Amino acid sequence: MKSLFFRTLHFGMILCMGAYLPFTRDALLGQPATSRPENDTETTPATSEKGGFRKGNSSFVAMREMEMKAAPGNVKREVVVTEFYHGGLLNADGSNLRVWPKSGKMPTASKILQYGPGDFCRVAFQTTDDAMIYNVYYGGGESNDPQPDWSAEVGLICEVRRYVSCNPDSAESVRTAFEQSSTIGKIYVPEVFHMGSPIETYRGQCLVRYSGNLQIPQTTPVRFFTASQDASFLYIDGKLVTAAPGVHDPYRTSQAKNGNVVSLTTGSHRFEYDLVATGSDLTAVALWESSPNGDGEAGAKPVHIPPEAFGSQALFFAPAPPVSFGPGRTSLDFSVKVEKSAPCTEAGDRLILVHLGSSSDATEPLWDFGDGQTGKGGLVSHVYLGEGERLVKMVAHGQTVAYTIAIIPPVERDAKETVSYAEWLPQVLDLNLQALPVNDLQIWLDTMFLATNQINAQLEQESVEAQEQAFNAKLEAQAKEEITNTRTGKTQIISPRNKAKRSNRLPIGVNPLANTNDPRVRLLTTIYGRLCEAGVALFAADAVHAPTDTDANAQTMWQKNMEQRVKMARSLGPIIRDRVGDSQMAVAMWDAACGVLKDPQLLAEAHLNLVDLALHDRLDGKMAAGHFAAASKLLGDAPTGPLGTQYWRVRADYEALRGKFDEARQSYRNAEKVLRSTRMDRNTFAKLGSYERSTEAFLQEARPDRAIEVIRQWETEFPLSKLDGAIGFFSAQYWMMRGEYKQTISEARTAAALAPDSAYTDRAIQLAAEALVASKQIPAAIATYQNLVKQYPGSPLVPEVKTAITELQNLPQKAPAKEKSPNSPKTVSTKAAKS
Repeated sequence: MKSLFFRTLHFGMILCMGAYLPFTRDALLGQPATSRPENDTETTPATSEKGGFRKGNSSFVAMREMEMKAAPGNVKREVVVTEFYHGGLLNADGSNLRVWPKSGKMPTASKILQYGPGDFCRVAFQTTDDAMIYNVYYGGGESNDPQPDWSAEVGLICEVRRYVSCNPDSAESVRTAFEQSSTIGKIYVPEVFHMGSPIETYRGQCLVRYSGNLQIPQTTPVRFFTASQDASFLYIDGKLVTAAPGVHDPYRTSQAKNGNVVSLTTGSHRFEYDLVATGSDLTAVALWESSPNGDGEAGAKPVHIPPEAFGSQALFFAPAPPVSFGPGRTSLDFSVKVEKSAPCTEAGDRLILVHLGSSSDATEPLWDFGDGQTGKGGLVSHVYLGEGERLVKMVAHGQTVAYTIAIIPPVERDAKETVSYAEWLPQVLDLNLQALPVNDLQIWLDTMFLATNQINAQLEQESVEAQEQAFNAKLEAQAKEEITNTRTGKTQIISPRNKAKRSNRLPIGVNPLANTNDPRVRLLTTIYGRLCEAGVALFAADAVHAPTDTDANAQTMWQKNMEQRVKMARSLGPIIRDRVGDSQMAVAMWDAACGVLKDPQLLAEAHLNLVDLALHDRLDGKMAAGHFAAASKLLGDAPTGPLGTQYWRVRADYEALRGKFDEARQSYRNAEKVLRSTRMDRNTFAKLGSYERSTEAFLQEARPDRAIEVIRQWETEFPLSKLDGAIGFFSAQYWMMRGEYKQTISEARTAAALAPDSAYTDRAIQLAAEALVASKQIPAAIATYQNLVKQYPGSPLVPEVKTAITELQNLPQKAPAKEKSPNSPKTVSTKAAKS
């Protein structure tokens, strides 16, 4: 599995989480869609050759200039693939498409891989020996220049065709049906590894064929395997070597007894893999085991067929360049991104959110969304009711551009499919993670992240539904609820409204991970454990040791390896720290990183992450001091950029721990200043409100892992919000929900000291007192409650607090001595903080 393989897996993840449609690779590379130019009267230029291009013996309406880039290691680029909107100018058969080397005398071979939906097209063309710039001409009448025959044999092509009824138990029937069907689209893929259609703009029944040429460097026996949803058949040189016939869910067929051994001689071998998808789902995996030890050996360890075996390194995926027309015509572009969808029960359809972006320098382009609605702005969002094709128009500088775009909701999957997804990959939970190369480890992690996200999605939905039922039941019960006043001994009725006013404690929610009998929960727990192991494996010394020679290329590759591993650690850290709740494992991961990283920026980032863990999770002042000193030495006194923002924010937390609250406030301001100098600040108030509402909702629903996820994003994007008191109070609530009372007290006291005038301060002090009660530190709790009454006599919490003080004072006075960690933060009164 190499880097190209990750591209395919990434496509599958995009299908699950929200895809760029209908031109995925352009959008992934951040390129704008290109457009059909129209004048103000909306007449298309496709019917006129005025101002077009003359090349060879043909005339064309539009041209795109493609510039090649040299491949690493001087590998020859044999095939170029690009995607764009043709604006109604291109014929479906490619008869008015020709690709010329800029300085060439003859066109090169080209073909249309996908035509539609709407104006979308995917085009491939072959390169010549010396040309680096190619002009793609299209539009107008049929070309008078002959189209050269296609001769390239590199890469693995996935072709999706419309479903034709066949017998999924018969390989011959499936092949016949494929030949009789019509093509939906083709795409080059690194290998056979998909969940969801590889053609992003199509969902439904289909027939699929992967075809390419396997390059074998030396004669060797190979055992092939397949795993799929519904029937799959794998052929080598026209001979069926393994199959998973019939209609079935994804299941493992990667046991040695299910694979056939084939002796492959040195040279090229034809590879074909047929798949039947009788429903809207598609799952396909082809694996091999090189030099197997026996025909029936148990415990086979198949691996993915590397993209290099198909010659995929000779492919070049190029972003679509801007379209050009002759004099008198202005080219306008806009991009399309389908973000997500939601059910609309009233209409029995779906709402689909789409983002449209103009590449024009016009400040306020006008939009016609094609459904009777209009808009204005360089970047606009629009919600469509139902999927289908829409003619979208944009007007800028007096010119109009129009595209027919496909509005197709992203693929959504349930947890049942996710469990299968995690299970049918044969070695997904059994790999030696420390032995994996960085690319393979990245793919393994992406697979695990996808599985956990999908399982969590359904568990959370079930949790919300259960929470609503419990809340409704609780309201009914509260109407008759009796409580005993411990001070007077009298019994009284508490109405739901009065009860809500009286109590500031968090409700007892439904924990989606509490049901250990649920197989999804057990699988999720296993995956979380493996993710923790992966964190340690990222920086295992035997896997990441630096090259000892002075080879510049080796040093560069090792540095890229480190950058990739740090990128993975950024994703793993929150999983280990917050979802698994194992801060010590997170510390071990970043501590191991400090032992191998050489780049000052990456090393400083590792130290800062350790400071953050020491301050908030471990409450270890000595550990925080050591790593902060190391980070400061690497970054200097005035770091900038994203790492500078992290530095100032962590520094502020560190100074607050030491009781230097004025310095902490200034450091938060510095973090905000650095951040605002590097990014746009639009809709700030809306975002802040969204973070606050989301955090509070997750805490009320007893979903602390989701709450802390929002809190971390909130403080990263708006570090100055720490001085509003909300983040500190919600962080204390998070720790209280986890039953970590020392952390609760630390966060609550720090929040009160940093923002003594915040609307959240009295609630933070009350929460600190409740945590002291929970940890049986009764005298300290009484003192904290009394401090709240003294400092905030006008707080609506005062009556409840006074009652709590009286109840605590009436308890037996014998209590265990208060534990005090030498690294715990100092207790700072609110009065002192104010002064």
